[in-house]
Amino acid sequence: MIQPKNERFQNSDLKIAVESVMRDYQGALTNQPLPSTLSTGFADLDQKLDGLRPGLHVLAGRSQMGKTTLMLNVADHICFEQKVPSLIFSMELRVAEIMRRMLFSKSFLDPFYRDRDPDPVSKADLLRLTETAKKIAASRLFIEENISFGVDDLINTARQHKEENHIGFVAVDNLQLLRSDPLGPKSSPKAETLDVVSKLKRLALELSIPILLIVNIPRKPPSRRKELVRGLPQAHHIKYHDAIDGYFDTITTLYQPKYYTEDEGQFITMQTLAKLTICKSPRISFHQTDFHFVKSIMRFFEVDESEIYSD
Repeated sequence: MIQPKNERFQNSDLKIAVESVMRDYQGALTNQPLPSTLSTGFADLDQKLDGLRPGLHVLAGRSQMGKTTLMLNVADHICFEQKVPSLIFSMELRVAEIMRRMLFSKSFLDPFYRDRDPDPVSKADLLRLTETAKKIAASRLFIEENISFGVDDLINTARQHKEENHIGFVAVDNLQLLRSDPLGPKSSPKAETLDVVSKLKRLALELSIPILLIVNIPRKPPSRRKELVRGLPQAHHIKYHDAIDGYFDTITTLYQPKYYTEDEGQFITMQTLAKLTICKSPRISFHQTDFHFVKSIMRFFEVDESEIYSD
């Protein structure tokens, strides 16, 4: 007898979930770390997240907070340092732009030097870029770009990369630009978001890999124009949070303080300090960790808490 579609999904999800639990328990029994648990490249963040385990992990924040940059920093570490084949789905940046950012950032050089530095490029910098380019070219990093990605297309592409290239990590930038069915009739935004998120969670469990999903948090206008500091974003600020938070294994929100300057009449970003608010699961207590963001090389660095708050 043919099962209804939703029952087939349920049985498949249960099987995948049971296999995941058994792998986890076997690893704990032998006191060995799970081979599928990846490091973000940030020690304090890894400790608070227990690393990136197979599942759906969210990096959320308002616009212009550095979410894509942090995602690329994590992908850099996983792919180039841990030697894990990795796949990036980009609905905003083109492949050439992603590679330019990664190439310069990994070389500790400014990818926007033409705009910020009138001095000519030195031969030493060119040599560093050349050596880094060779490493990137020899890596197992795969990038798929499409401004009209449907979630089913993304899933089929990820499955193909898993089979052919044995990918162990996927990053998706971002949820708001990923459609349930780009060619079909539009459903309600909430229903479409729920469909996309639930399918991404199934994909993470099916492939037994961590998926890092970038999510934009709506920027509400300040109640007062001269407001000094906008509040730290929390998991419940994610749009349709109540409907989709059950699919997330971890939620991390990124924040860089912004201050209003009356003289210039605009918001400017303190590019030296960033904060991550971390939930191991959507309904468990929060943790925080601090970062320095160096805009000139598009890279985040962990900061010891005492370094920030000591007198």
